[in-house]
Amino acid sequence: MTDALRFSTVVTEQHLSIARATLNAADKLNVLTKEMVIGLREQIAIWQRDDSVVAIILDGAGSKSFCAGGDVVEVVKTAKDNPSKLSTAPFFINEYSLDHLIHTSPKPVFVCGSGIVMGGGIGLFNGAQHRIVTENTLLAMPEITIGLFPDVAGTWFLNRMPGRCGLFVGLTGARLNAADAFYLRLADHYIPELDAEKLSEKLAEINWTD
Repeated sequence: MTDALRFSTVVTEQHLSIARATLNAADKLNVLTKEMVIGLREQIAIWQRDDSVVAIILDGAGSKSFCAGGDVVEVVKTAKDNPSKLSTAPFFINEYSLDHLIHTSPKPVFVCGSGIVMGGGIGLFNGAQHRIVTENTLLAMPEITIGLFPDVAGTWFLNRMPGRCGLFVGLTGARLNAADAFYLRLADHYIPELDAEKLSEKLAEINWTD
């Protein structure tokens, strides 16, 4: 497992578990590398099959960012080292399958979208059943500025925004705060000064067998 991921669990009184995955690359704003994507996808799949796990929390280390997107530097280097049109396909295939795994999870997934939530970070965030924003949440799809059409299920959630807001967000990479996220149907809960550890402890107090 890569050091850029941290996994933990909190046990409830009913001997069930609240699982937590933390993107642990705060110095790089928790950008997603291929190793992180694969490791996260494999661990979430394990938790989904584990009957003792009742909920999953996904958060990012540090106070600045949940996830600033995919590691563009890694993707560009891969493309330069191997000019094949399919050289970067493994990264995107793994990233999109991770987003789909979260979106179709049979267990509730809580994503703590504190700080920067951009590009691939929105892919992780938007697929969850419980999308949490804070007083410093900053969402955007900046891919358009480097010529990449909004991906990570952008064609799904952008079309579900009111009016033509999805078109505006996709074409401009506009930056959005927590209030914007609620209006655009990108968020479910607002928790100021969100602490993922405290959230896992609070969830562990629930009687999940009720």
